[in-house]
Amino acid sequence: MVVAALIDAALVTGYEVSPAMRVSRAVLRTIRDGACEEAVVVRGKSVDKLFVVDSWLRNDRLVSVPIGVDFAPGAGLTHQSLQMIREGADVDLSGLTAALPAKKQDLGIQPLLNIYRSQVGAADSWLQGPCFPFANPFQSNLRAVGGVTAQGVDYRVFRGNVRYARGAFQLFFPNAEVWFGVRPGGRLGFELLVQLPSKDFNPAISVVATLFRYPSTHTGRAFAAQAPAVRAAFYAGVYAQVLATIRKFEAHRAASPA
Repeated sequence: MVVAALIDAALVTGYEVSPAMRVSRAVLRTIRDGACEEAVVVRGKSVDKLFVVDSWLRNDRLVSVPIGVDFAPGAGLTHQSLQMIREGADVDLSGLTAALPAKKQDLGIQPLLNIYRSQVGAADSWLQGPCFPFANPFQSNLRAVGGVTAQGVDYRVFRGNVRYARGAFQLFFPNAEVWFGVRPGGRLGFELLVQLPSKDFNPAISVVATLFRYPSTHTGRAFAAQAPAVRAAFYAGVYAQVLATIRKFEAHRAASPA
């Protein structure tokens, strides 16, 4: 009986300190903080797409303001994106004016926690929701592989692989290498998905990277009212940050055994 109890305790302890659980705790910490800004770069053959989604609590309700612009690698914002910025069509403020939910329990971060837990519990390969990573940490066969310093942030790094089985992520890879970076303080910091060869290989996309940021101000009406040149410079700066962090993780990836 004593031996069995010790074995059970060891299994529980091992689960609690497992890489998947450590990353999942970072996700939960990120959600519970009630605010995050995800800068997502989808690398393509001729165009890189940058999505910035800022999510925070406003009047006890989680709202999100999404932005989407395109970059020609090495050449800056595309002509179409510059035109969108000049016309003020780059920022979607509709989330700020949506009606409040009818039920009190629909307010705040609890619904988001429930969404994350339900997708993880259903063993979805790919996840969807504000402040979430794309890859399910419990489906990614993660292991700890040291640390990376990028843009002044020290990340604890976890590496794994995930194959598509089910989930809501619309840009899914059938087979991908997954890298998670956890920030000091325990919040999610970075996710890198590298597409691996498979029979359903998507030639249009090679890498999806997400930089999780925690700014003190949000991309709401004040941001949308800024001059086009200021907004364009913001996008260029965020894009450069994500690319620089990708390079750091890819250097670590090249130096780490598969």
